[in-house]
This record gives sequence, C-alpha cells and structure tokens, in this order.
Amino acid sequence: MKQLVILVGVSLLICGTALGQPDPGDVGVFSDPAGTQTWAAYPPVTPYYIYLVAFDMLPDVWGFEASIPNPDPATILILSEIIPAGWPDLDPNQLSWLVPPVFPYPGAGPFVLAEIFLLDVGFHQDLLFCVAPAVLTGGFGYYDASLTLQPFGLAEFGAPDYPNGCWVGNPTAPPPIDSEQTSWGALKTLYD
Repeated sequence: MKQLVILVGVSLLICGTALGQPDPGDVGVFSDPAGTQTWAAYPPVTPYYIYLVAFDMLPDVWGFEASIPNPDPATILILSEIIPAGWPDLDPNQLSWLVPPVFPYPGAGPFVLAEIFLLDVGFHQDLLFCVAPAVLTGGFGYYDASLTLQPFGLAEFGAPDYPNGCWVGNPTAPPPIDSEQTSWGALKTLYD
C-alpha cells in the first residue's frame, strides 16, 4: 500500500523545483513566474508557458539582452511572447530580446523578463529551452542604473540532465532533488 501511495503522489507531480536560491543577477528559464520550477511534464498538443526569470538585479532593471533559442521551430509554435509593459524590443528575431535602457523596473526578487506561450505539436521528451545571448547583438545581461550592461549568471540546477539556466520539458531522467527544502523522510521515500 505504501508503494501505491508513493506512485500516486509521484504521478500527480507535474513540475519540478529549482535547487537552492539563485544568486543576484542569475537568470534562467522556468515554468512559473516565481522562478522555482525547472521542468514540467505536459501532454501532447497542449499549450504551456515558460518564463525567462532574473533574480535580484538591484536596485533597478533598465533593460536586458538575451534569447531563448527554439530547439525545434518546425514543431514548437510560439503563440506569444511578452516583455514588461513599456519596454521596446529592438531585436526582430523570435525569442530574442534587445531591450535598451528606457526606464527602470524594481529588480528585487524574481523578475519576469519574458513570458512565452508555446504549443508543441511534435511532443518532445527532454526538451531543452536554455537562456543564451541575444541573436542581434550577442549581448547577455541586464542594464543597471548606470545604463551599463551587467552580465547575467546562470541559475544553477545541479544535475547533468538539467543544465544551468535551462528548462526541461517531459524529462526522462530523474529530476534534481532540492535537499535544502526537502526533509530526510521525503528523500528516503524516493528509495523505499
């Protein structure tokens, strides 16, 4: 009965949690705007969101340069991409942003730089969406109050099949376990 309860609990789990706390200036791709879910399982031909999230870029964020290359443009359709209101995007490439310094947004905590709505009509396993430099300029960072491009760090996930700064769709490898936020009993049940 214990194994049945564990299997039911595991089968209901659809999103995975990032390991530890990101450092200030880190960025990554997540399936939630809080920047905590590093992977998700989703059924075929179901739309879903991913988010480009940066952490603690104090005191303000004036703009940014980055991209998230589409791993399979033939079967992964970009339904929409949204950046914070009022910021212009000068990069004409899809899922690539060149947002020059215009006006600031508070940079405390997790900050959503881009919200992307996708539809995977090919149903991929181990699908990786990873943050990368902007296509147009090759820039990779955020503009601070001095209007200088500060380099991003990559949010660390701590497992070989879960690269830093990347989100994994329909993973086949076991996800990393956040031992900082998981009790010993919860970890032990994974191996019972």
